[in-house]
Amino acid sequence: MSHVIKHFMWGYQSHFRAHSEFIAKSVLKKLDERFDPEVFLVGILRKEKQNRYSACVEPENECWIESEEFNNVLELATGFKSGYIESQLFQSHPIAQQRENEALFQRSIRDAILKVINNHCTKPQNAIFFASLPEMVDGFLVSVVLSIQEDILNSHYHLST
Repeated sequence: MSHVIKHFMWGYQSHFRAHSEFIAKSVLKKLDERFDPEVFLVGILRKEKQNRYSACVEPENECWIESEEFNNVLELATGFKSGYIESQLFQSHPIAQQRENEALFQRSIRDAILKVINNHCTKPQNAIFFASLPEMVDGFLVSVVLSIQEDILNSHYHLST
């Protein structure tokens, strides 16, 4: 019996997600046994490929949010990028400017993904979400999204700023 992935990014996406979730659980459970983190991946198509969706979520069938919810992330990211104070700075060396532009772009993709998640009507209650800066994997900008229980997180000491 084979498993067909409709929203395909790369061949080992399910293995990578499962491993990321295993690591998150092993680390967070050491901090507090009550933590029950969940991990999913969001991929945004950056390099046009035939028969590829513009956004993909892994796991595609067991996640509370569907891939199509992320179809407008690139447009959302444009607004975020222009709003960063660092976007007003210019580097004198072209390579340094190119790196700064790429860093701001990745940050804007991450922030757009989090906006879609946090504004979604079926977002799980009492969950707080964190997303990694995306990395390019086979034409997709892939971000790892971690969710944990907000009340448990807030029961621990933390910096106020």
